[in-house]
Amino acid sequence: MADKKITQLTANTSVASTDILPIVINPGTTPENRKVTLANLLSPISLSSGKVGISWTSPSYPLSVVAPASSSANNVTTDSGLSVQSSSSDTFGTYLRQTSNASTTITGNTFMNQIISKGGSGLEIYTITGTLSLGTGATERLQISGAGNVGVGTAPTISDGTGIHVNGKIIRLATSKTPASASATGNAGEICWDSNYIYVCTATNTWKRAALSTW
Repeated sequence: MADKKITQLTANTSVASTDILPIVINPGTTPENRKVTLANLLSPISLSSGKVGISWTSPSYPLSVVAPASSSANNVTTDSGLSVQSSSSDTFGTYLRQTSNASTTITGNTFMNQIISKGGSGLEIYTITGTLSLGTGATERLQISGAGNVGVGTAPTISDGTGIHVNGKIIRLATSKTPASASATGNAGEICWDSNYIYVCTATNTWKRAALSTW
């Protein structure tokens, strides 16, 4: 091997974790030739049929990440997910985690943005400070403020408490509903309509209505 240039060696296009690489240890003092497998060199990274696994010996997808056992059952910890950061000290990165624990919280974690899949119990997306936005066509369409206000087509401006701010001309309730009576089941604040009235639930199981007319 020492008699060949690197460019003369046959390229290996299908790398396996059992492949062996030659290495030289103590090159500055008493150099020795040794060998190491890719599995030992890259541990805990595994390579299998073009797929990469981190803490996963037989990855099923192009990139598969499995967290080692965590000492915390309910809090997001630094060894139980995948973080995307600009540097090792960056706490403004994004943190992704999958868990089967429906009671998982984000208490105690310093990442500003977190996505937690709760394995059958839902998906949670958090931003610890600032706003959470969704958009299409490179334009923001929906914003949730740090106070929990929701803006559709705009940053929400709410004068009292938590509310919804729609930057548009129409709010549509597509299906009509007629409460059976003034004491029909309802929760305070619910609104519905039919061809004759608009109904507002002003207290639990208490409805009032306003008649509609043409003009």
